[in-house]
Amino acid sequence: MSKIEFARFYCGKDQADEVRTKLVMDVKRANKQGKPSPLPTIWEWRETFERWLDKYHHRPHPEHKHTTPAEMFTQLSRTPVHTDLCDLMKRQEWRSVSRGMVSLYNRKYRHPALLAWNGQKVIVEYDWWNDSLVTIRSQQQVLICDAEIVYRARFVSESFSEDAKAKQLKHSIARLETKKNEAIARSTASIDHVQQMDAVAQLSDLAGLIEGNEAEQWEFKDNLLDYLD
Repeated sequence: MSKIEFARFYCGKDQADEVRTKLVMDVKRANKQGKPSPLPTIWEWRETFERWLDKYHHRPHPEHKHTTPAEMFTQLSRTPVHTDLCDLMKRQEWRSVSRGMVSLYNRKYRHPALLAWNGQKVIVEYDWWNDSLVTIRSQQQVLICDAEIVYRARFVSESFSEDAKAKQLKHSIARLETKKNEAIARSTASIDHVQQMDAVAQLSDLAGLIEGNEAEQWEFKDNLLDYLD
C-alpha cells in the first residue's frame, strides 16, 4: 500500500538509494528550518490506508472472480479458541536433560521420552501453584511430554508460589535483623580508653584555667576521673 499510495515516501529495500537519501535530507532540512515535515501525518496515513483497505476488500477475489474478499469473510464460521486459563498462566524455564530427567528449583521430573533428549536443552513449562507435573517442550515449542515429579527437596513445598513467599519472608526478616543490630550498636556505643585519655587531657587543660590553689585543681581532676569511670 505505501509503495503505491505514498511512492515518494516509500523507503523499502527496492527503493533507489538516491530517493531515500533525498527524502532524509528534505526531512532534516525542514526540521532545521522549523518548517512542517514533508512526511504525511499519522492521520493522513490512516485515512489513506483505510481507503485502500476498503477498496481491497471489495475488489474481485483473485481466485474466485465472482465474489470479493469481504463477501468471503462473511461466509466464514468463527472457530472458538479452547485454551485452559491455567495454561496461559504457566511459566517457562530452560533446562538441560540428564538421565531422562530435568531439574527445576530443587525438584526432579522424569519421563521415558526424555531419554532421547539427554544432554540437550528443553523448555520446562510449570504451574506456579502446583509442582506435581510439568510440560516439556523442544526449543521450537513442540510438545515432548508431560513429566511427573519424582523428587522434591524437604525444604520446599508443593507450590512454587509458596516457596517464593517463604524466600521473600526470609529476606525481609534478615533485613530487619540487620537494621535491629545496627540500632543496638549505635545505642550502646562506648568510649574506649584512648578517647577517655584524650578527654582527660582536654579537661586537664581546662583545670589550669581554674583560679585557686593547686590542691583545688587536683581535686577537680579526681572528680572528673571518678565521673568518667
